[in-house]
Amino acid sequence: MEHLRKNQFSKISQALQNAASGLEKKLGDIDNEDDMANLTTNDEIKKQYYTIGEVSEKLDLPQSQIRFWETEFDEIKPKKNRKGNRMYTEKDIEVLENIKFLLKIKKYTTKGAQEALKSDKQSVSNERQMRETLIKMKDFLLNLKNIL
Repeated sequence: MEHLRKNQFSKISQALQNAASGLEKKLGDIDNEDDMANLTTNDEIKKQYYTIGEVSEKLDLPQSQIRFWETEFDEIKPKKNRKGNRMYTEKDIEVLENIKFLLKIKKYTTKGAQEALKSDKQSVSNERQMRETLIKMKDFLLNLKNIL
């Protein structure tokens, strides 16, 4: 039993070392700020625009909810293509994530969320990102505990 735990621990340790080594290689290839801006953790290519369906799926919200929020929050202004389909940018998605955080997690009213976004948009975004990071860390630690 003890040997099995040590083996699992060494596998986890090796995986973390490999991940760190891969990150070091990526960081070693960075020559300027433009390279740093293009660095992503999972090497995925980001799209410039997303459809309402993609945004709805990513945020786990109904499309009608997103369209409603467009009418209530001035910060959401998706572009529309020639067909009239909404095209959301990463910035639009971040604003929607902040709105979802305020309304669904913190239980703000629509008016309260509007005021919070207008008064201190950055602190709302920071608080949301901190919460997401803590949830990911908790999940990682629980998985680690289950393995050990």
